[in-house]
Amino acid sequence: MDRIFGNGSASHRNATWEPEPTQRGTFSILSICLITLSLCVWTAVHLNIPSREERSQNEPPGASSEKWSRKRFRWAAQTFRKAGWMILGILAPELVLFTALQQFWDATALRNLPLEPRTDTDPESSPDGGNHADRKPKCTLVHGYLAAMGGFEFVTGDDYDIFPRRTSGEKRTALTITPIGLRYLANHTQVKIPKLRRSEIEDKSKGSALAKNASLPSSLLELNTFGHALCALLMYCLWWYKPLDIGEPVQIPVDEEAADCLAAMCAASKLDFRYSELGFEDVVRNSRETVSAGSFAFCGLNKAKRMNDLTLVVAIDADNELQIHIWEDDTKIQTQTQPAGSGKQRIHFQPDPTVPATESPPPFIELADRDIRRWKLALRELCKLREHRDSFSDFRKSRNYLADRMQNLPRFDGVRRSWPLYLVLSTIGFIYGGLHCLAWNAPFATNLERLLWRLSSVTVSAIGVLILLLYTWELAPPIWRNLGDSINTVGNLIYDNTWRKIQNLLHHPWDGWIKNIGIFSLTPVLLLFRALYDVSIVGFILLYCLARVYLVVECFINLAHLPDSAYLLPKWSQYVPHIA
Repeated sequence: MDRIFGNGSASHRNATWEPEPTQRGTFSILSICLITLSLCVWTAVHLNIPSREERSQNEPPGASSEKWSRKRFRWAAQTFRKAGWMILGILAPELVLFTALQQFWDATALRNLPLEPRTDTDPESSPDGGNHADRKPKCTLVHGYLAAMGGFEFVTGDDYDIFPRRTSGEKRTALTITPIGLRYLANHTQVKIPKLRRSEIEDKSKGSALAKNASLPSSLLELNTFGHALCALLMYCLWWYKPLDIGEPVQIPVDEEAADCLAAMCAASKLDFRYSELGFEDVVRNSRETVSAGSFAFCGLNKAKRMNDLTLVVAIDADNELQIHIWEDDTKIQTQTQPAGSGKQRIHFQPDPTVPATESPPPFIELADRDIRRWKLALRELCKLREHRDSFSDFRKSRNYLADRMQNLPRFDGVRRSWPLYLVLSTIGFIYGGLHCLAWNAPFATNLERLLWRLSSVTVSAIGVLILLLYTWELAPPIWRNLGDSINTVGNLIYDNTWRKIQNLLHHPWDGWIKNIGIFSLTPVLLLFRALYDVSIVGFILLYCLARVYLVVECFINLAHLPDSAYLLPKWSQYVPHIA
């Protein structure tokens, strides 16, 4: 028993102070780096609110079991989602930082939305603590983040069952309001958005200022870990006012006043359709029979399933009855009046009357009463908007007013309008890659590893070049997206720049021959050049992804080949308390 305390005869008779070890081991470096990398990203990432299905799936009967099941499913879904973001943050931290910056700008834009005037005493809206009911306080950045992360949703009951069904036929009971939809509600409708104090929103959040301060990284051991921690620090600063792990959004019940607006927003959102249900293009502009927009409103249902050339035009006539117009290309093939309350019906039609009918049943479109009701409400709202040209024009520009869940991934649409954001992303990538360039002459096991490290560091630093190439794709889409337009563009380029100069030098009939020879000979060359250009962009994207992976992998491979001096501890760090 006494042996566990050592041999008494071997103990020191004199008091001593034993110095700390002057070296560290490979496991110490590896474990600290892994823990630092993981915790930096895990504590910095702030996810959006999960979908309603994730909050309510697998609910057994009973109040207590229902609450437990909901929390368990939501925890599992969000945990796996956050684990994926942790891996993404380790491989591409600047992409997560770009997401945080984009959400910060969205929240900044949303904090200027007007709120309903408060009738109670609110010290946040009244500096002197008095009751100022005539004031309209602006949203704070916390309110903006709540809106940007899907903190408001429409909920409907049996009285207003107007949400479109899912592709599987499942009923929707709630839809999340996107930031664009929230701006539309606040600026163009009378729908009341629930007003929340900042303290009420922070009560929903699972994070506190103390926890956020305590989780900031303070020390790092490797260059790669330092770069990740720096990105995580910037993420946390951008997400400082974003509520953490909110499980339930603020619900806005659908009443008679909001039904018209909600139906129009549903129709203008993509949801389960490849395109939005509501098409604002004049689909009958060049058709044989025209629909007068002055007599009744109309909207189009684009891209029916398995019938890409089919278009539905839903209209309200002078008798306030819903009409279904079926068009194929530019020809109207059928019109049918569909009164509300008729239940589910199938509209059979023959697309081409000249083709003899076969024994197989003709194609049909199945319409439910809820769809007819939603279209009538949407068209009624459009009639109101058409009286205000600016409001109607703003409504036409967007296609994502509602969604099942606010996605966490960043948006890469609208490059022309978001060039400052991409400039910041280029700068972040340049700094992150430049940190790895500091190890240009670091010791490596082989010359090949050193060469790959240098190439990868330069490639990551050149993310601005990749963004510039992707910007050209926004201006001129790749050749495989639409070959016909590419050929026409090349033909016009040849004609405008070459043929007009030759035309002044030649006379008939040689001018026509030269024109055809020039177009037929130069078009394949320019198309080949365009194809090689597009392939080079794809190749650079793949090279960038491989470079990112290599930088992370090489950091761990290099641990087995560190020089002896890398294991020495600085003297000052020996007296800093370490918590394992």
